[in-house]
Amino acid sequence: MDDLYGRNHDLRQKLNEAGIEYYGDIPADTSVYLEKPQIVYPLTNRGTPSIVPQIVEPRSKARELRQKDWLEWQSLDCVPLKRGYLDAKFVRVRVWLVYDNQPRQEWLLIRQDAAQITYVLSNAPEDIDLKTMAWRKTHRYFIERSNQDAKR
Repeated sequence: MDDLYGRNHDLRQKLNEAGIEYYGDIPADTSVYLEKPQIVYPLTNRGTPSIVPQIVEPRSKARELRQKDWLEWQSLDCVPLKRGYLDAKFVRVRVWLVYDNQPRQEWLLIRQDAAQITYVLSNAPEDIDLKTMAWRKTHRYFIERSNQDAKR
């Protein structure tokens, strides 16, 4: 999904509930959590729990994680082109997001090539390998081209 759909929390939640694996582009400033966030309901001035929850954990922006020393980038040839393969660097990290005041862990997949850096959220299984994730992410373009051609 491009970032119009990828940033849609409700859509990602419904796809996850339906058991559909997704790869949704997100803006670089999307907030994620490296630790499972605790959601608390602070007391109001009257001493009753607030109806508006607060998240205790510090959040990070997706683009900030790209700079972490502990990430292990891999160069992968994923997409066949007319003159060889598209070469890009990929890295992934498990992050937490909050859906309807409930934390859920997902993959943050980062792709860097000569032209751009993209950030992707995915509910892919925890034991999936990076090459499979990279292949699935990079083939979105060809699927969308096929859909456009079919509409003509």
